[in-house]
Amino acid sequence: MAILLSIRGEGRNTASQTSLGGPRQVQSSDKDGYSPYENPMMAELVNQTNVKTVYVAGIALKYCVRATCLDTIKFKKQVILIKPLVRSVSKDEIVLAKQWDKLINAGIIRGQKIDGN
Repeated sequence: MAILLSIRGEGRNTASQTSLGGPRQVQSSDKDGYSPYENPMMAELVNQTNVKTVYVAGIALKYCVRATCLDTIKFKKQVILIKPLVRSVSKDEIVLAKQWDKLINAGIIRGQKIDGN
């Protein structure tokens, strides 16, 4: 099973899970934070043993998206960051390349769509 984390910044993140029981959504708290796992319900959702892959899309590559990806790796899950669905505060190509390189070196997979390709 896979989960899609939509990182919108300012502490308003959403996780969508699709399983045999139908889709389930969990929204993190409204408090500011970089990682959705500050909400125990989000951590519980991702930490399920049947969840193998977490897809991440969102805003603020250097902050919220990065924190989410690195925290997800701590749960020993495969993380696929959907490049067309990620935005950065910086428009500098060199800065963006360095941000992506750091994530890829940490084990994050750069995907083009939800199936990981």
